Amino acid sequence: MGTFKVNIQWNGRNVNGAPFDAKIIDPRKVKVLGGWESFVDSNFNMNLTLKEEKVIRFDTSEAGQGVLSADIKGDSVTGLIPYDLTNASKNLWILKFTPPVQGDYIMNITFGECLINTKPIRGSIKSIDHAKVILTGKGLQTAKVKEQAEFVIDGANAGPGQPFVKLTGVKNDIAVSMKPIDNLSYICTYRPTIAGAYLLDITWSDRQVQGSPFKITVLNSSDAAKVICTGEGLKTGIIGKEIKSTIDTRHAGPGELTASCDGPSIAAYVEIFDHRDGKYTLTVQPQEPGKHILNIQFDGEHVKGSPYSLKIMGPPDASKVRVHGSGVENGILAKFKSNFRVETQGAGAGQLTVRVRGPKGAFNVEMHRDTLKDRAIECRYCPSEIGHYIVNVKWSEQHVPGSPFHVHIVDTQRDLEKITADNNAYTRNYGNMYSNGSGFGEGATMDFNSWIH
Repeated sequence: MGTFKVNIQWNGRNVNGAPFDAKIIDPRKVKVLGGWESFVDSNFNMNLTLKEEKVIRFDTSEAGQGVLSADIKGDSVTGLIPYDLTNASKNLWILKFTPPVQGDYIMNITFGECLINTKPIRGSIKSIDHAKVILTGKGLQTAKVKEQAEFVIDGANAGPGQPFVKLTGVKNDIAVSMKPIDNLSYICTYRPTIAGAYLLDITWSDRQVQGSPFKITVLNSSDAAKVICTGEGLKTGIIGKEIKSTIDTRHAGPGELTASCDGPSIAAYVEIFDHRDGKYTLTVQPQEPGKHILNIQFDGEHVKGSPYSLKIMGPPDASKVRVHGSGVENGILAKFKSNFRVETQGAGAGQLTVRVRGPKGAFNVEMHRDTLKDRAIECRYCPSEIGHYIVNVKWSEQHVPGSPFHVHIVDTQRDLEKITADNNAYTRNYGNMYSNGSGFGEGATMDFNSWIH
């Protein structure tokens, strides 16, 4: 691009007018400030509004030296549409025109008498049908205090126009922000500060759209942190059995309560029962043993403590419990050690119960384990009289292997040897020691429903 000198001679002499100045331009490099996409679609169709001025700014700095011109025609108008095209600065041109009537328009822009693009720019102003304005979004019906609500106005099928929105209430009005998102489509947002009933007025080209005004209910915002969850169903469980817990949402405001529980490979069955007073019963039925993750959410937010880690054990199996130690064997009272050990590893979830029957008032039963995770329990019952003791060891109400254990406590080594040799003889000689006033002594229990093994 630029100015080229063309010299033409005849017999060594310049012809009349030579040398000539040839100005080379490139109309394709005329730019629209903001880009063509701000004014036309991919087919070079321009969005026009009846009696609304359209302003387009052109930059010719890279196109060479030339003059910008335009012609605009309408099928409903005789001749050209009036326009204003000014050279605001050396390379800046501003085109202004106002469509006067409805109909189709065609516009050609030239630079140096050449079209700046390969196809003409077309536009159309159609009649307006307010019934075809489409409104979507939850913000047309309900909202929450201090939370952003939104809705969308789509007037693409309604014809040219612009929306106007107003949200009014008894105590105060709410400002609505409106932002264009596409051709004749707008997203509207607002953030209420006071709960109550409001009216939403929406117009398109100064006329109410269908359904306007809309009644909007603004609710107090929910607070998942105020949801209270209680119950053993938040900690432990046994495979195949329902685990229940209570959820109290009365102080959390309005919202939707949801729950899910995922096992190592299989999701547990979850059911929420609504008592219709702000309280719910959550029932979880795990399908496999192992660690489960329980998610409880209120209005999309985790409640306090969620997600919960549940320890799901297999069903109790008393046959897997093992008991050993001097406390379940015959002995001499003076040096008798009543300690015995109960191993519950592999027995599933359950409750260990130890009760001893013998001479009345002759013993106390004790039970302990070293750590909370220990599946082995040390037991003792401290007998103070000779006699026949029956040690019952049960796992979830079922006798473990060997239970009940018959323990004979005697005075001398000779008596112990005699019992060993002939247990029946001992029963005949010492049976009367507990027949009068015998009963169960003080028992002990320990719950293992909270342990995974």
